[in-house]
Amino acid sequence: MTTVTTKRSIRSFFFMLYISLSLFGYSAIIFEHYIQELNSGHHIGINGYIGLFLGCVFFSVAVYAVYFYVKNSPTITIDKHTIRFGLKEVYNVADINNIMLTGKKPSKYRSGNLTKGAIIEFSNGKTKKIIGPMYSNSWQIKLFMEQVIINKKECLEVNSTPIDSAELRYAQVEYYKGIQLLTFRGLLLWAPIGCGFAHQLFSNHASVLLTTNMILVYIVIAGWIAFNSWFMNYFGVSRDYFVVKNHVFIWKKKLYRIDNIKEVIYNNFHYKLPNCLTIITKDYRSNFFQACTLSDKTWLELKKALEERGITVRNECI
Repeated sequence: MTTVTTKRSIRSFFFMLYISLSLFGYSAIIFEHYIQELNSGHHIGINGYIGLFLGCVFFSVAVYAVYFYVKNSPTITIDKHTIRFGLKEVYNVADINNIMLTGKKPSKYRSGNLTKGAIIEFSNGKTKKIIGPMYSNSWQIKLFMEQVIINKKECLEVNSTPIDSAELRYAQVEYYKGIQLLTFRGLLLWAPIGCGFAHQLFSNHASVLLTTNMILVYIVIAGWIAFNSWFMNYFGVSRDYFVVKNHVFIWKKKLYRIDNIKEVIYNNFHYKLPNCLTIITKDYRSNFFQACTLSDKTWLELKKALEERGITVRNECI
């Protein structure tokens, strides 16, 4: 591969654009309602003016978000000689002074926050940031810069060998996890569901469990379980593999070869969310896993086990 072009991430980019456009639509509904009230001669009162003010706020936030998302996620194209940001900015690869491919960089698209990405410094003093989560293939840009620009290879070489889960069958895996029901997130998930089903089973209306009127309730419950399961991962380490499993969806399993892991990061996106483990492989693919059941002690034991296997662990939250 001699040229790499970024693709915007559906999850990080278009989903947030959807939220922004939803705010825009909501503000339009507010404006239409109160303008019709004013045109008809009705007095909207203080609540009406508060509503109009909130509509202006929603509209401003929507416009601001769309502008900054578009501005900070230009299409990036890179080859052996040039790197292009959007339609206008073109730089010579020979003018690159320094490249930072891992670490946390300041990000404008999340106010006051930091995010994973890359930084390119040019000889003219110009600095360009690549915001990783905005692109679905940012790992290819990083790998291209490492192989072709830094290591002077002729083209990008991607070697990705899938792991057969059967390989784990005879491995001795030590798991690092906690107990769901001893955590806030676990209680938040199972207590309402348990109380609801217990009420139905022991009430005179237990037969309602079999009626079609409960389908919508079951859908809501399924969504609640799926949402909370996202926070309930736990981890296993063997001599050759790193394993990610889930307390709720017990059949789910993701495997990494120890010798293919470049770095592991402990971080936290928000103080109200559980700690998160981010894995960066040697081809710069990354994924993160929320893990609400692990205590600080367990996190540190996992860190020690990974470091004993030669993996760099960057602890940013414990």
